[in-house]
Amino acid sequence: MICWNAINVALAVQSFSLLSEESSILADISILLSRLRNVSVHHSPRKGTGVAHSLAQFGLNSTVGGVWLHTTPFCVLQAVAEDLSSSDFQ
Repeated sequence: MICWNAINVALAVQSFSLLSEESSILADISILLSRLRNVSVHHSPRKGTGVAHSLAQFGLNSTVGGVWLHTTPFCVLQAVAEDLSSSDFQ
């Protein structure tokens, strides 16, 4: 499952017009997704994607690669705590 927090993007990938400005990008995404088995595109509200957003930002700002074994990066711990404190888990 692929989730986007931008509902317009999720809907556009699911069905797009060949006449739209972004049709070539959406067509490429659609072709790449069709090569994967059992893939579906869904919208996820930003409230539930804090950890993924944190990891994406960490990756964008990182100058070196990394692997974490038996430890969790602080940015992930912080994002999990924020997600839990703002969710219905309480």
